[in-house]
Amino acid sequence: KHTINKIFVLAIVLVLISIGTIIWRYANNDTLLLHKTATITTKTKNAGAVTKLSGYTFYNSPKKLGDLNFFANTGELFGTFCSNINSTSCSPVIPASTISYYQIGLTPSSRPIVVASAYGQYEASFFAYVAIETSAGQYSIVGRLQGNLNPNIPADAPSINILKNALGSNISLDTVGNIAPLDSFPGKLTIRGETISLVYNNGGPNGYFINGLSGIRGPFFNTSVKPADMIDLGNKNGISYYEVIAENQSDYQVREIYGVIGGVYAAAYTPVDPLAGPGASNISWYNGVYSRTLAYTSASAGCGSTNGYIVAKNLQRSELSIVGSGPAGQTIYALSPNSQLFKDYYANYGGGIDLQGSLQNLSVDNFQSDHAVIVAKNALGDYVVYGRSDMFFGGGCGKPVIYLYPKKQTLVNINIGAKVTSSNPHYGADGWQGILAEPNGNLEYKGHRYRSLYWEGQGLGVYPLVDFGTVVPSNEAIPTIEIQLQEQGLDDQEIRQFIKYWGPKLPHTPYIRLSWLDTQQMNTLAPLNIYPKPQTVIRVFLDFQGLQTPITIPPQALTHIVRRGFTVIEWGGLLRSVDSIR
Repeated sequence: KHTINKIFVLAIVLVLISIGTIIWRYANNDTLLLHKTATITTKTKNAGAVTKLSGYTFYNSPKKLGDLNFFANTGELFGTFCSNINSTSCSPVIPASTISYYQIGLTPSSRPIVVASAYGQYEASFFAYVAIETSAGQYSIVGRLQGNLNPNIPADAPSINILKNALGSNISLDTVGNIAPLDSFPGKLTIRGETISLVYNNGGPNGYFINGLSGIRGPFFNTSVKPADMIDLGNKNGISYYEVIAENQSDYQVREIYGVIGGVYAAAYTPVDPLAGPGASNISWYNGVYSRTLAYTSASAGCGSTNGYIVAKNLQRSELSIVGSGPAGQTIYALSPNSQLFKDYYANYGGGIDLQGSLQNLSVDNFQSDHAVIVAKNALGDYVVYGRSDMFFGGGCGKPVIYLYPKKQTLVNINIGAKVTSSNPHYGADGWQGILAEPNGNLEYKGHRYRSLYWEGQGLGVYPLVDFGTVVPSNEAIPTIEIQLQEQGLDDQEIRQFIKYWGPKLPHTPYIRLSWLDTQQMNTLAPLNIYPKPQTVIRVFLDFQGLQTPITIPPQALTHIVRRGFTVIEWGGLLRSVDSIR
């Protein structure tokens, strides 16, 4: 009996030691230890709960407020639209009456932190301005959290002036102060062995929620994520981390990672992936015969939202074969040609990009032997799928072209809210400064003449969820595009240039989906800061997808903006490939 009691006591001691060891490891290790499959707890979603960070208090559910009249002129700030091509009656894209105000927390001195937010013509025409109440009925917008507006940077001056001119009499703009927890997410950390890094540094756009954690993907996806689609990765220094199932299909998911403060703010993270980009050239292929330097990408949802990656679902072991070893020692798999995921990739490879001659019309066997698609398990236990970058375009703003039409000869400065990777003329660290623009559209810059400005790159905003548009047979795509461009206010020359560039890049499928991002959406995704400020800005951006069979989606009501005064026109489009299977 005494022996049994001793064993029982010893067992209790061992359990307590184990628990203490786990607690010590959690408190002293940068790796988050909570189990991946845990969902959001009831306590996390409790509307009365709060998160305290650096003296600030953040709510887990925003508190709706009355009208605080932040903006005296929303048309000045967000633009106007007209009902049809001949209309002279125009109204703000975001009327003041549609703006809602929410308190998301308190400063260390117990001053309310307030977010003003609204949706425009489409759900993705979203904005959010965060402010602090400085005294009763007086508020100050935090410029550091609005694209990191800095009065000492010349390119920011036009945006600062536009914002100031649009504010109500009780609102000021603070370009010095900050709300530290919202601007100081860790740049890099490890979650259950997976190293992740912050996508938007230096005041880039993340997400303020008006519907709590259901909007974890940020403003463009406010209603698209259910609690069941959010995998709780744990909490580190007051910030909770989630892996979000952003898209869920029968054979794959698109996942994203976010750090969340309370239920009111999120910052996007992306895995520091040794297989994405040129690092994959360090793969050791077991067949020993394919030595070309390769680069891979997983998922990138358009020319923004850079933190997505594709995860295979329901894979059977028989559908995988080992073909190599990665730079971090991870096993590299090939997909069986019989798997549905392989078939999806094979059907869509090359979509929207110029394939090298040797990569065109590959057979199924060559597609597999050339390692077009590979799979590797990450530290979170996900089987991540990668496509070769020279066979699948990972997403980007494809050849946006800018036209300038001032009323008189004018020197123009332009700064784009994007990571510009290619441009003509060269886009410098301060953007394009000192463009001499003529009323007929002719441009002169650093001794050379141009008809337009060209750029490509990754927008700093979040790419909207595109679930609207027009589905047409492929032989009707170009005539439809011409009509829709005219409806949006482009002239014949601009339409011809658009078709000349994008016509050959349309997919050769029986049907094509055509969807347009409008001016307000593009201003959120990749803002154009132009000085002097144009009176009219028209930005059109084509998101298209090849389809084997027609689908039913909500129709898109296109808006025509009348050209008045100094006018800026921009057209562009999204080159799709891996994302086209979504």
